[in-house]
Amino acid sequence: MTLFSLPRREYAYLFAILIIAIGGTITVSKIVSPKLIGLLPGIDCTTNYGFINPAPDCESYEAKAEKLENLEEMLSVRVLALEKSAAIKSISIFARDLTTLRWVGVNESILYTPASLLKLPLIVTIYKFAEIYPDILTKKILYDKPIDLSNQGFFVPPSQKIELGQSYSVEELIERVSIYSDNEAAALLSMVIDPSFQNAVYVDLGISLPRENEQFSNYITAKSYASILRALYNSSYLSREYSEKALELLAQSNFKDGIVAGVPRGIQVSHKFGERGVKDAEGNITSVSFHDCGIVYSNKQPYSICIMTIGNDFATQRQIIADLSKLVYENIY
Repeated sequence: MTLFSLPRREYAYLFAILIIAIGGTITVSKIVSPKLIGLLPGIDCTTNYGFINPAPDCESYEAKAEKLENLEEMLSVRVLALEKSAAIKSISIFARDLTTLRWVGVNESILYTPASLLKLPLIVTIYKFAEIYPDILTKKILYDKPIDLSNQGFFVPPSQKIELGQSYSVEELIERVSIYSDNEAAALLSMVIDPSFQNAVYVDLGISLPRENEQFSNYITAKSYASILRALYNSSYLSREYSEKALELLAQSNFKDGIVAGVPRGIQVSHKFGERGVKDAEGNITSVSFHDCGIVYSNKQPYSICIMTIGNDFATQRQIIADLSKLVYENIY
């Protein structure tokens, strides 16, 4: 089953979603006076969801240009100073107020290797398929063959992993990928969906996967990855049910460093981190890619944030992301 073999109605639906989710910087607030927002017929301004807001334009629109310009200047100065250190090669940051849609960025268009950040698009792919065939979530998968991940360097091993010889439902695997970032669970999930369907969803999300022999190349930016989070928050790609479920699971991530460490205790953060260590011929790690991207449910207004780094010291990069997260939290509003 591929995207192109779907019934015409389903294909048209997916194509429409592509236009809305990926090209979706055009919103009601940009073509209608903000004073009219919430008064237009057919717009439902009520929501009972905890992690999504399907109708963000019902919120009051605030002019925040000066505030965000100041934040962007602070971030630029901080990033420039950090990149002068021997431990850091590159830093990118992108943050968007999910109510007004205004954003700030520093090096937001630099390409990086996503590493485990790709687990979120994988989850989105499964849920997109489940919108057509819901039974996929209860399908059981047997973990009967060890998966070799020895060529990758990890600094945050999952606290819980799937066990060889055990069967897991697709829904259980999604939970383990979201909460524990279990690589074996992600590998099993990737076998569930036809590659052509998965590739079509990735294209919808703005991800151009490299060739097999270029799997560790740089091909995603902080800004483009943040657009996936925004599509979930607005439920403009997945249904409200699955958008809410995906962000709810990401809020249960047991990784509490990075972005989470930069905000006050008790603030919910739906996020996904990604890490990868590059090894030389002797097995020594020579370069570290470490990223963290998510939605911070601030007491004021939610915002998305994506920070990507390349360096040679995981602990340093982890602390840098926490510090930049704190800077954004304290100055975005």
